[in-house]
Amino acid sequence: MKCTFVLLSIILSLGLVATSCAKDSIGGGASDTSGDGEMEDESGKIWNINDLAGEVVDGIRLIMHYDAAQNAFIGSIENTNTTTVSKVRVEIHIFDSSENRIVLGPTTPVDMVTGDVRSVILTAPQSMTIVTFSMHLFVD
Repeated sequence: MKCTFVLLSIILSLGLVATSCAKDSIGGGASDTSGDGEMEDESGKIWNINDLAGEVVDGIRLIMHYDAAQNAFIGSIENTNTTTVSKVRVEIHIFDSSENRIVLGPTTPVDMVTGDVRSVILTAPQSMTIVTFSMHLFVD
C-alpha cells in the first residue's frame, strides 16, 4: 500500500521530491455539516472522488486520495521549506451529487521541521455518497 502511494505521489509531483513513508500521522473525522450547496473552495480546486489530489501551500505539500475500502481520505503532508512551519492542519470538504457538503477535520495542528513527512487520515461518514472533494491546508 505504501509503495503504491509513493509511486502515485511521484507521478503526481512530476519530478518534484516524492513523499516517503510517513514518520508520524495525524487524523480526524467529520466535524461540520452544511447543506448550502456552495461549491467554492479556498484553493479553487474541486477534485473527483477517484482523483489523486495534490497541492503545495506555503511550502507544505499535501497529497490525498479517497480509499473506499477504508471510507477515508488518506495522504501525506510534507514540509519542503528550509524552516519549521507551525500549526499545519488539513481539512477535506466532501460533496454529494446534490452538492451537500460535510467538512472532515481539521486535523490536530502539528509543527513540521524541514523535510518532515506525516500521514493524514480523515474518515468519511457512511451516510454520504461522495462525488467530489476539496482540500484545505492551513499553516500559521
